[in-house]
Amino acid sequence: MIFRSTSNHMLIVFTSNGQNNRTGFSASYWAHECPPFTYGKEICNTSCICNQTNTHYCVSYNGTCACKSGWTSADCSMDVDECLDPNTCLDPYSKCVNTLGSFVCQCKPGMVNINGRCEDSRLCTQKKCSHACGVTSTNPRIESCYCPKGMKLDPVNNLTCVECDNWTYGENCLKSALCDQSNTKSYNKTNGQCHCLLGFTSPTCRQDINECYLEKTPCDEANDHSYCYNTYGSFVCACEMGYEHINETFCDVNVTSSVSSCTTRKCSHICVKLLQKGQNYEQCYCPIGMELNGDQCV
Repeated sequence: MIFRSTSNHMLIVFTSNGQNNRTGFSASYWAHECPPFTYGKEICNTSCICNQTNTHYCVSYNGTCACKSGWTSADCSMDVDECLDPNTCLDPYSKCVNTLGSFVCQCKPGMVNINGRCEDSRLCTQKKCSHACGVTSTNPRIESCYCPKGMKLDPVNNLTCVECDNWTYGENCLKSALCDQSNTKSYNKTNGQCHCLLGFTSPTCRQDINECYLEKTPCDEANDHSYCYNTYGSFVCACEMGYEHINETFCDVNVTSSVSSCTTRKCSHICVKLLQKGQNYEQCYCPIGMELNGDQCV
């Protein structure tokens, strides 16, 4: 049995000769800190595989590399593309540019970053843009209309921004949302997030929700005489034998059941034979407004 401190500065080894009747135990320990980017169980004689430039440290008892932000993989040599996350650059007029180990939020040409926001650097005098307008620094006479993420320029006038459509999103509506359209109520035209119809889940709305596996199923609200069947995107509440649906989910006594079918109970009104947990039993029922007292409705 081996115990290590979290920083691997101390190792305690408990040993036994394997005899069940032996009392006590013997233990040995050593305390040391491995040199950077080396590791070992008892002596630090193995080099870590980490890319040292991209790694904070190497775990000294198993050689695991702890990557710096922006890097991944077993040896921390793979760049993380932060731009794959649509929420990396949130300003509506910014564009994410991936760099090695990091990223840059780049404003549209003619716009400047002011306290993390992309704003017009100069006022446009020629174009009447519906949203933002940028004037290039190299030639002030060139003015460009820009739309926020989730919108694009109307090709008719190139001045007015219109919302993305046909399941497109993002900058200039150039990306396609991955939603299962038949199971999706709407989607975010800025980042492509899918908003599922009732009964579906997952980032793409492709996964059916099994309502019957919920801690409290929809059929639980009906009464104790229904049970739940899952269907694709929905569910069905089925009634126990001797009951029928009232208002689609509520199970009430099947009034067509024969009173004479009961043999042991002498009900004054309705008597139904029921099957519950594999056992047959007889139950008396009363009309609304009356209460059951023994076998009699009063």
